[in-house]
Amino acid sequence: MKVEFNLTFEDYLEWRGPNSSQKPSNAYVISNPGIILALAGFLSLGLGYVILRSSPEKTDFFPGGILLFGGLLATFAAIPVGFLTARPKPDKTRADLLREFERFYQDRRSLEADETGWAFIYGAAINKRQWTDLTSVREAQRTLILTDLFAWYILPKSAFSKEQLQDFKSLCEKALIPPDKLWSVSMVSTKADYARAFVAHNWRKARGTAAHHRRPSSRGGATDHGGRYRSFRGDPPNTSS
Repeated sequence: MKVEFNLTFEDYLEWRGPNSSQKPSNAYVISNPGIILALAGFLSLGLGYVILRSSPEKTDFFPGGILLFGGLLATFAAIPVGFLTARPKPDKTRADLLREFERFYQDRRSLEADETGWAFIYGAAINKRQWTDLTSVREAQRTLILTDLFAWYILPKSAFSKEQLQDFKSLCEKALIPPDKLWSVSMVSTKADYARAFVAHNWRKARGTAAHHRRPSSRGGATDHGGRYRSFRGDPPNTSS
């Protein structure tokens, strides 16, 4: 199938809603005055300690003691400074989002999909993916959001016919549902499996406990108190009395 579409600003806002909250960038965290002051304090503490330890005169307080004392002050001062300067970055206004949409998202796009994967076409760029690359699908009121390891793909549902939308959602669900059988193991035990289980679960002691509560039988097994025959040959012991 192939669909061509233009995103509307409402489609863009619906996608940006759950994705508008972002973590502070690394540059913002590193440039925080409280963090800078704490790093300087730790550095001063370490330098002062090294100088005091290596000084031949143990009573000499300068400069190691000064650096040590200044590091302590800087480290403790970093806490209130960090709280006072850590202001959350304000969310983008509607005007900011509109400028971003007009710059990056309002051009014509198209999507091609079949049993093997999909191709998202935007201008001269073609992003082809296999269905195994799909990590999630989110259906909202106006849009379908496809996600792989590298990007989001915003698809307005109005671009699909009813049959196309159902077929496309079936392809996505089929790609996300795991196979029926993840792995298989043999259920036929070997002599080595029996020996390991015998040692690990202390069957010898359990066998003696079971035999204590049963009467021996001439057929090589035992009968319980109700007269029922129980065979010990080749089977794990039954420890119930």
